[in-house]
Amino acid sequence: MPVVVRVPIVKPHGAADPADAGLFSHWQHDQYPCFACHPAIFPRARKGFTHDEMDEGMFCGACHNGQSAPPASGERAACRKSCHAK
Repeated sequence: MPVVVRVPIVKPHGAADPADAGLFSHWQHDQYPCFACHPAIFPRARKGFTHDEMDEGMFCGACHNGQSAPPASGERAACRKSCHAK
């Protein structure tokens, strides 16, 4: 299992959006067992997804909804600090 996974980009980012694809850190989520996310929320293969899908509660948005975990979108999201870091 890779420690950090770069999420494949499925559609081009806008000019105001971070240019780098999102990162997922297994290490930062190690308090959860693998079956908490696999295969129900995420397949075991790398799969790209959009912010629209996350905002609908899919993929990262299943937890990162502002209630269970910090939001994946919106002004409270830490886009460039967390997910879109270089």
